[in-house]
Amino acid sequence: MAAANKRPEINRAITFFNARTPRYQLTVDREKCKKMGVNLAEVFNTIQTYLGSTYINDFTIYNRNFRVIAQADTLYRNDIVDVDKYYVRNYRGTMLPLSSVMSYKVNEGASMLSHYNLYARPNSWAMQNGDTARARRCRPLEETGTRCCPRLRL
Repeated sequence: MAAANKRPEINRAITFFNARTPRYQLTVDREKCKKMGVNLAEVFNTIQTYLGSTYINDFTIYNRNFRVIAQADTLYRNDIVDVDKYYVRNYRGTMLPLSSVMSYKVNEGASMLSHYNLYARPNSWAMQNGDTARARRCRPLEETGTRCCPRLRL
């Protein structure tokens, strides 16, 4: 982006790409699940419902359709340490803390990447100076991309 912004033909080039977005890696200890009598499907369903959401069903009332989605309240999924408050049932009917069969690790990465020609690419935008034809507007960006990233295929 810095190289594109130095070009006189380009007014402004920006991107919202950030490779330092916090992410969480959840690891389920399958051996521990087996020893404690916890079904793996129950563990993953619990994680999905509490940290994300689960579709339940649709129903119609007053000639309108409604969708039922189950998910934890915002207060219970604000932070990753909240997984210590989630429980899963084993084969004997005992409720066990989810943290007894699962661990988590915080790491960083890109929040979302688009793909173009099977290659991951961050979204970027550029505004050009003047009113020129599309082919001439794209050429400075292509030249900058080729020069700065020689392995990049445009």
